[in-house]
Amino acid sequence: MSGSIGDWLNKSQTVKGELSLDRCTMLLLTPQLSLWGADEGASKSNVLRISETSRFVRKILDPVLDPDFFQGCPSELFMHHFRTSGGVDIQFGARMPKRKKVTDDLLLQAFGTEEDKENGYFYQYGPNNYAFRLEWNPNKSSLGEVAELLGAFREYQTAATVRIARLDIAIDFPATIVPSLVLCHGMRKSFSASGSNGIESLYFGTRQSKNYVRLYNKRQEIIDTEYRDIGHDLWRLELESKEAFFLNSPVDHRKVFERFCFYDGGVSSGDWLMDLIRQQAMAVGLQNVLRTMPKNTQTRYRKLFKALPLQDIEEPSFIYARDFSHAYARLRVEILQALGFDLVEATN
Repeated sequence: MSGSIGDWLNKSQTVKGELSLDRCTMLLLTPQLSLWGADEGASKSNVLRISETSRFVRKILDPVLDPDFFQGCPSELFMHHFRTSGGVDIQFGARMPKRKKVTDDLLLQAFGTEEDKENGYFYQYGPNNYAFRLEWNPNKSSLGEVAELLGAFREYQTAATVRIARLDIAIDFPATIVPSLVLCHGMRKSFSASGSNGIESLYFGTRQSKNYVRLYNKRQEIIDTEYRDIGHDLWRLELESKEAFFLNSPVDHRKVFERFCFYDGGVSSGDWLMDLIRQQAMAVGLQNVLRTMPKNTQTRYRKLFKALPLQDIEEPSFIYARDFSHAYARLRVEILQALGFDLVEATN
């Protein structure tokens, strides 16, 4: 058998992953829906405008609002919060101002207090220009049900001004993954959650991190929430990215996915010490075992593990490179069409 045919057969046996966009938070340019105005008069006008917008939203979306949700209620960051039956969250009337850290020495001397000058910075506050927020799961919800509302904001929006504040990117593997043997290089913090079957979920980063990643068995989640069993493991690697960007300039997350290695739990290295580490890792997690070692030793064993065979599944970074641009293009078109742009405008 030639090498090329052998390579093809090996590739055909590799478990393929499937990428999806699991959650999106979008901000629209709406400076007049912020509680903070240029002056006191502007702030009062904004408060009135926010109340008018609330009545408008309730009227336009009345047929699709979730009857079990307290519509128009305030949230932590916004004055009004609505939710449709389809699962689209709408919030507007930003409570908090836009905060900018100023370190320029001349500005410090002119406007800073003595404490500011000692700290070397002060904060400058102003109107929040992005005071209208939508959040939805593109797999389960459609912006079509709020298109009439979003069309009212089209005059102030372009693909260069619409801002994505959060994007969740999920990759599903229909395979059995041993979470205790997963390494994530370059993440300073990681956590694991254990159950009756040992380690069941992994978390990398924190909820406050720009990039927060979790790995869990979607099969168990489906059993717990939908009361049905799909009959096979379905491991999900999910990136929650809060690295904001404009609609026309998506962030490249490939380097985040390149950090992950899925080691084969059934393959012996032939080195008794490596196999001992692997055995410990099955109980408490490879990431946790390596973390207890001196830094130089930890680095050495990370390199040794990196040379070991990986599980026969597609690499997350490869899946991202192959599928993200198409998934994001569909999301972009959906957003622009919901804002009232036609298909030709949306695809340019």
